[in-house]
Amino acid sequence: MGIWTPINIKDASNYGLEVSLELAEKWGNRHLTWKNSYALTKAVDSETNKSLMYVPEHKVTSILTYAYSDWRLFYQLYVNSSVFITSDNSESLSGYSVSNLGFGRNFKTKGKLNIEALIQVNNLYNKNYQNVAYRPMPNRNVQLKLKIKI
Repeated sequence: MGIWTPINIKDASNYGLEVSLELAEKWGNRHLTWKNSYALTKAVDSETNKSLMYVPEHKVTSILTYAYSDWRLFYQLYVNSSVFITSDNSESLSGYSVSNLGFGRNFKTKGKLNIEALIQVNNLYNKNYQNVAYRPMPNRNVQLKLKIKI
């Protein structure tokens, strides 16, 4: 009828594997770090033996950061495999990869106040993708962040 309603699943089987790798090098006040993670997820309805909706089987995250003193430059890469959008697994959303690029600085005061200023370009390569069917994610956009910790 065109109206979505949730359906409870009686029993599901969920299993997978997560692997992470972090490499870091330091030269004085310069730091280079590369953090990576991979997740393999199997989420299956035990009654129908079909994959659950919106659960990517493969997910990769990679973040490369170069920091000099209180400054940092980073590149993020997120990769999601395709996901089923129907419970009978007849329709799916394509997998996607999205990259972000950011530049920021931390300011430390003599007290307990820490300030982080950051500019980040999200969806750097202006990819068209969807996390949820018929709801496109934003095109390239710029995010400004000012975080104050007391």
